[in-house]
Amino acid sequence: MIFKKIYNYLGGVRLILLQMIIIIVLLFTGSYFLLKYNSGNNNSKIKSNEDLTFVTSFTTLNTIKNEFYHGIIIDYACFEWMLDFIKQPQKYNPQNTITATKELHLSVFQVIDLQKNTIYCSNTGIKEGDTLVFNDSFFKKLYQKRDLIFFQKIDSQLIEIHASTIHHSSDTQRKDNPQGYLIIGKVWDQSYCNDFSTI
Repeated sequence: MIFKKIYNYLGGVRLILLQMIIIIVLLFTGSYFLLKYNSGNNNSKIKSNEDLTFVTSFTTLNTIKNEFYHGIIIDYACFEWMLDFIKQPQKYNPQNTITATKELHLSVFQVIDLQKNTIYCSNTGIKEGDTLVFNDSFFKKLYQKRDLIFFQKIDSQLIEIHASTIHHSSDTQRKDNPQGYLIIGKVWDQSYCNDFSTI
């Protein structure tokens, strides 16, 4: 009985209006939640794209940097004059054959013979001592692997080290026994770090 009175009261135009209001409210509510959901997804996609761009830029810059250091190592670690220099350092004036560390944008450049004696050392920007000292296990590992890349902390400085064995120019694959060791490095000072922060 009561339902019949309500139906009669809401009948016709009133019922249609009520139905339209309910449909509009449902549409607006659905649209609101859909937009909210999409907005969250878009923010997450934007963040993901930003992260991907950063990683790609950093990887590219790091690859270029490593190729630069690798080029320096190839230039100095596979030349006959370097072997002569290790055997008879007094015969050579290093300024005539080895580019200055500053010009190479390096902080460390060391040539070491197989007996672990430092034959040549040109370091800039290292606060502690004139040479970096490496232990026997370092040389053993370098002898086996032929090249190493790692970081070393000295005092409050972080130094990126690239080390390689030295070979005859004919031994480009570095399969024969090494003739000495070449160590180059770069202090991660503020200006160097700024190169990475601009990506």
